[in-house]
Amino acid sequence: MSDETAAVRRGMMIGHIRNRCDFCGVCVGVCPTDAIVLFESDLRIEGDSCTKCARCIHVCPYKALTELSEPTPSEICNPGVLSVPDPLDPLSGTIRDYYDIVVIGGGPAGSYAAKIAAEKGADVLLVEKDTQIGLPLRCAEGVGADELRQIFDPDPRWIANQIKRLKFFPPDGREVEIMPDEPGYILDRRVFDEEIAIQAARAGASILLRTTATGLSHQKGGLEVTISRLGRQYKIRTMLVIGADGVESRVGRWAGIKTACSPHDIEVCAQYTLGNVEVEPAYCQFHFGRDVAPGGYAWVFPKGRSVANVGVGVSGDFSSHHSPLFYLNRFVERYFPSSSLLRVTAGAVPCSGGLERIVADGVMLVGDAAHQADPITGGGIISALKAAKIAGEVAAQAISSGDTSARFLREYQDQWDRLLGKLNRRAYRVKEAVFRLGDERLNWTAKRLEGLRPEKRTLSKVFQIALFDQPRVLVDAAAMMLRIKRR
Repeated sequence: MSDETAAVRRGMMIGHIRNRCDFCGVCVGVCPTDAIVLFESDLRIEGDSCTKCARCIHVCPYKALTELSEPTPSEICNPGVLSVPDPLDPLSGTIRDYYDIVVIGGGPAGSYAAKIAAEKGADVLLVEKDTQIGLPLRCAEGVGADELRQIFDPDPRWIANQIKRLKFFPPDGREVEIMPDEPGYILDRRVFDEEIAIQAARAGASILLRTTATGLSHQKGGLEVTISRLGRQYKIRTMLVIGADGVESRVGRWAGIKTACSPHDIEVCAQYTLGNVEVEPAYCQFHFGRDVAPGGYAWVFPKGRSVANVGVGVSGDFSSHHSPLFYLNRFVERYFPSSSLLRVTAGAVPCSGGLERIVADGVMLVGDAAHQADPITGGGIISALKAAKIAGEVAAQAISSGDTSARFLREYQDQWDRLLGKLNRRAYRVKEAVFRLGDERLNWTAKRLEGLRPEKRTLSKVFQIALFDQPRVLVDAAAMMLRIKRR
């Protein structure tokens, strides 16, 4: 097959350069017309739906999408699933035509929702498009230690490092140590995600890897999910679908939920896992500045004494100027010129503060599919797990009661709003204010922090100083920090 596939409409097309693409799904997440279809290892652009808005081109971290003015036959590919069928699928005979609940997406949110629902007695199928749970990695792997312990007893196997302090680097390069509200962990996401999936399987959930959901429709008495696995299609009847399919989620769109993110509300990210780096294992670093990461920040998360996740998140407003890989390469050249590249990761995080609606008849959304990440930091593991627990419980109740209407499922959204949803909306307003801060204000904030005793340099104090002239936003920040301390 050609290296480029394309959608053609009225003499113009969006080209897809396959040998650059990591199939991260960022383009799907920002497409306003659902014109981009992501498969196991391929991508299709549907010309009849594409409006040529070029959002996908601007946010692609790998520059794998481009505008082509004169298509040639070699650049045009017929639509369809492009994987090669495997005649030896040992699970094909075990796929049933009915499950109470189908969970689409095998990340922490999907696996945990499947686990909770299965423990409550529901018959659950979990489908994941990738070949292995936990891979490819699309996360900096940092979580708050106290919050994680509220959900799991931490297992040393999936704790790569413990974090005790933060370091803030403003644009002028000075270094300010910050006291975090709680210590942190750097996870080994491959092991962590796999463990949650194992728990789901032990609870009774069925799991299918290399399986892509390609359609969802309402049928008499429930829903029908179409899945593609190893070149074959299956029709699965179900009462309820939980969409945990990430920022590129199609489940919500199939259900009539508006999930597309504006470029302004999406952070386009790139990360390297580097070896041979000199880092202080107990410190996470956060670097700010328009030349470092416009509309976002760069991070250094140590996974040990000589290994670290080093990444950059750039607002979609600026990603059309330079890709996050451009900023990341420049950052690594400056701070870690002798490092060795161990892994490359790219993706996007919706930082919109949440969707207006995360349920529909027979459908619930969790995790990045529901835009549940922290709008300020982009961290989403803990919030996804908390949402998944609620979703799994309400889903099981819906099956037990025989009522999977949006009205019944609204209980999930109401509980989420009380737990974190309202807090995320406050955090979004704070994020917007921080987004508008210039480099001079950030440098001034750091200088003021340096004048405080170390124990006074808290995250609350950072917001208080940086946003001193925005009292309404400070109210949101204060409420947000108070709620965090109570969690």
